Parts: sequence; C-alpha cells; structure tokens
Amino acid sequence: MQQSVFSKVNKGAAIEVFALIRACAKDTSPNKADLSAGTYRTNEGKPWVLPVVRKTEIKITSDETINHEYLPVLGECKKHCEHTYIHTDVCILNFHSYILL
Repeated sequence: MQQSVFSKVNKGAAIEVFALIRACAKDTSPNKADLSAGTYRTNEGKPWVLPVVRKTEIKITSDETINHEYLPVLGECKKHCEHTYIHTDVCILNFHSYILL
C-alpha cells in the first residue's frame, strides 16, 4: 500500500474545547453539567434547546424580510462602522478622506 502524502504531517495540538467535552464525558458525577460546546442535553441524554433560542429561531424564520442573498463582501458591519466614525459629535475625519478596512 502506498504511503499517504500526509503521513509526514505532524499531529496538531488538541483543541481545548474537545478535551473538555471528553473530560466531562468521563466524569461520573451525577451533578455534572456539560456546558462546554453550547449544546445541552436532558437527563436522558436527549438534545435540549434553550427556550430563548427556540423563540429566536421562530422569530427569524417568520421574518419575511430575511432572504438568502449574500451579504456584502465586507459584511453589514462596515456601514455601521462608517456611521460611527462619520457621525460623532466631534468628527475628526473629513467625509471624503477616510478609508475603512
């Protein structure tokens, strides 16, 4: 069998959150609560969604103004940053001479 081109690649460091999840899984305490990955389970081990998350999902999916269009390359944040920099009480930036990255 031919050796993989990746056989000489060094193993990366463990991702800490996954180490925490494994440690929690090994913990035998009946009082443990695994909150490490932001996913929650009932005492029976079934997935449980926080009520506020479920309520927000329903609100978002009911909003007919939301579509599946791509966001601008720089995201929605850019226009809010521009507004913050340009519309301050003491504006030190000339409207025509600024660059936001």
